[in-house]
Amino acid sequence: FGVGPTKEVAIESLIETLQEYATLYFADLRYYQSPPVSRTSHYGPLSEVAACAGDLLKIRGLFPL
Repeated sequence: FGVGPTKEVAIESLIETLQEYATLYFADLRYYQSPPVSRTSHYGPLSEVAACAGDLLKIRGLFPL
């Protein structure tokens, strides 16, 4: 989710949240892919986010926002 007083600010917030989640996901990949949690479907999109290496414009280009 992204929050903010304008759509643009909310999108920036969403991108920052995606970056944070990607960092957490890959830091504990074993947990996120374990059967009780099973977020294996997140691997592909989060790999793309991680590959952007913090470039907010590239991350934004990954998703139709």
